[in-house]
Amino acid sequence: MRRKELHKNHYISPKAVHHLINKERRKRNIPYVKWSQEMYHLAKSQADYCRRVKHMVHSNRYALQGGENLFYCGGNTTPKAVVDTWMHSKDGHREWLLDPRVKCAGVGVSNSKRGVYVAWAFSSSCIVEGVKSFLGKILKK
Repeated sequence: MRRKELHKNHYISPKAVHHLINKERRKRNIPYVKWSQEMYHLAKSQADYCRRVKHMVHSNRYALQGGENLFYCGGNTTPKAVVDTWMHSKDGHREWLLDPRVKCAGVGVSNSKRGVYVAWAFSSSCIVEGVKSFLGKILKK
């Protein structure tokens, strides 16, 4: 299979993952999470980092007011499979998805020959101090 074809099979829409997270929250009468371009860039940079090092690793930059959930699949997957995995996790992923304190988030996706990495970066505030200067550094790379 050609590289372009493999990547096409692994395509996950960040906004589709975000929509499904909000759908899970709505089922439980939890306020929706606003899409944040800043959180998207943080999530994308973390998903790209995981792809480069070839395994999932959490960042330590969330001295902000938030965190991240990570996902990896070596085969074909869907946005629903990503959210279902987090919803059935015993490691706190579900709790973060459904935490009413989470106000803003973004989803980043990074494809490799081996599979797809997905990161969900979230925050309790839509105004996250320090993110803009951090993003300035990673976006210049």
